[in-house]
Amino acid sequence: MAQEMDLPGQDPVAEETGIGTLRAEGWVYGPPSWLAALNAHWERHHRDLPAARGRSSWRPWERALFALPFGFYASMGLRWVRERLKRERARTDGQASREGSGCPHCGPRCVQDLILNERYPYLFARDVLRPLARRYFRAEYHGLERVPEEGPTLIYMNHAGMAFPWDFLVLGGELILRRGEGFWLRGPGEKVFSRNPIFQYILPHRWLETVGGVEATFLNLEKLFRHKSVMLYAPEGAAGMAKGWHRRYRLQRFHTSFLKLAARYRARLVPAVCLGGEGLHPLSVNVPALARLLGFPFFGISPLVPLLLPFPSLLVWALPTKLRYFLFDPVELPPAEYDRFTEEDWRALAEEFRQDLQRRIDRLLRRPSAPVA
Repeated sequence: MAQEMDLPGQDPVAEETGIGTLRAEGWVYGPPSWLAALNAHWERHHRDLPAARGRSSWRPWERALFALPFGFYASMGLRWVRERLKRERARTDGQASREGSGCPHCGPRCVQDLILNERYPYLFARDVLRPLARRYFRAEYHGLERVPEEGPTLIYMNHAGMAFPWDFLVLGGELILRRGEGFWLRGPGEKVFSRNPIFQYILPHRWLETVGGVEATFLNLEKLFRHKSVMLYAPEGAAGMAKGWHRRYRLQRFHTSFLKLAARYRARLVPAVCLGGEGLHPLSVNVPALARLLGFPFFGISPLVPLLLPFPSLLVWALPTKLRYFLFDPVELPPAEYDRFTEEDWRALAEEFRQDLQRRIDRLLRRPSAPVA
């Protein structure tokens, strides 16, 4: 039976949070403060790095206006003036953040070079994710000890919520904290968070990469397998987030990429289930027309959406749902001649994995307190 573990060391309340002027953890309970906290924490740990210069993020006097109704729009005006006066430009050339070293796994543009500050994923997990997980999402973890110490290992988990992916970030942060500083958990992220102009504007430039992620492409995923990384992955892709409240625990079709690469690099696959993720943005219904207008793969309408007009910073906020995580023993791909597989064969194999994870979800929904087998 999986055991729930606590972290050694001081209580997080007594520790330095490292988010600049937001030193108290009261920001956790202030919805407009979340975007301010993400930007303040990033700026604190990147402002002295040459590679981060010229990358736009919100300044303290601009972030302070997020808490006022319609104050976000005044912040936009202040930021526009500041960037014009200082001629700041966010780099949008898509190049690696640090100079590549001719990595044998990636070539000149190594996925390891995307993280400007090598300590940052750990610092973000300690200062931002841990308070959220413990005080706001009341996260519970079962079976984390089943994740292998080394890669290539891929943890694949269900996705839901039509919201910022806090369900994945909270689990990732816990794994980083338990393994300790120096452990990198990698996570392929959907293009909605790396290419969408709205998220590019409100979050620090290339924020996904600074917390250990990469854009979810087959090439990037293969680079992580070559590096023998431990990865956290959503095999449903954006469809998992777009399925809405009424299908919250019905898994959508799995991508085949992770299975093709797992077969090629003999990776271990760890099934994982998150219960409660749909509560991040409850009662939401996808509206494809609005999604196309905003350049999102989905746009969820719910009773919370009217709050976005006076408080656009709530795009990264979520309700205080209880997140429960269950991780199972690693599974292996069945013996087969994978080099002869057709696309139809890969889709059939992906469907087997989808059905297996669906059965685990259904079993947990019937008996959420049952031992994880």
